Amino acid sequence: YDVGCGNGKYLAQLDQLSAAGVGVDMCESLVGICRKRSLEAVIGDALVVPLRSNAADLVISIAVIHHLSTRERRQEVVEEVVRVLRPGGYGLITGWAREQPQGGRRRFERDDVLISWQMPKRFAPDQTQDDTQGDAQETKDGKLIFQRFCHVFHPGELTGLLESAAKVQKSRIQVVREYVEVGNCCLEFR
Repeated sequence: YDVGCGNGKYLAQLDQLSAAGVGVDMCESLVGICRKRSLEAVIGDALVVPLRSNAADLVISIAVIHHLSTRERRQEVVEEVVRVLRPGGYGLITGWAREQPQGGRRRFERDDVLISWQMPKRFAPDQTQDDTQGDAQETKDGKLIFQRFCHVFHPGELTGLLESAAKVQKSRIQVVREYVEVGNCCLEFR
């Protein structure tokens, strides 16, 4: 399963590995892109994943958790990932790291920041369906610039969330490893 699957980038890779993948995302248009790519995806919230408990051999959540504005909400996502993962299954969660690569384009002065994010206007949802464009600025080349919330993680922070989630879910889940790679904190667990 891919919690926060977006356009299915990682679901497609799961399919190539012959792992049956189901994506969950709260954005209807992104789920539609998955379906057009013949990927299985459902509309759902990472805080309440619409999948049964202990069902998945593999659960990933790539670059989702850092968009949640409170520790409690980040904790709930980890609890949901743990809940749907079967005992002995494998999980991977990633979020942006406070430490960024030397020479990279981002530097973070705080743990909670707003990041400019560009989207071609043609991909923006119709305002009659969704008013997400309200705070966007338009560039001369037809892109919309949004300010997106981002929490950047310190080493050990994802492990702390997982350990708390394991207690709540009464799970024997254990960290395989936590590491920083290309500006992302990554947590692998079983």
